[in-house]
Amino acid sequence: MRPSKIIGTYKSTCVLYGFPDLVVNLVSDSTFIYKMPYVEDIIGTWILKRDTLILYSDKFPTQPLREDTPAYKYNKYTDSEGNKDAYLVKGRKLYPVSRQRLVKSCYLQKE
Repeated sequence: MRPSKIIGTYKSTCVLYGFPDLVVNLVSDSTFIYKMPYVEDIIGTWILKRDTLILYSDKFPTQPLREDTPAYKYNKYTDSEGNKDAYLVKGRKLYPVSRQRLVKSCYLQKE
């Protein structure tokens, strides 16, 4: 897959407080912007490895979050280890990749 094919804006199919629970804009210079309700925008870089999109940001927590973690610190969409999020790319959809499995609900749809 060519990286130029995935550039654009993707919105989650799941809603939080009346808004998509994640909107991500993938820019051609290999940067991205995450927008989540009630969380500060997150900026980082992305790479494409075969059919997997990997997003890196210094703002992503490197340690797993616990149940008592304040909601505003949940600024990653997957439970990938380290300061990254991962997605399986299937056409115009991005499926979150968990450490345990592929998540088929709450995928991101390209606008």
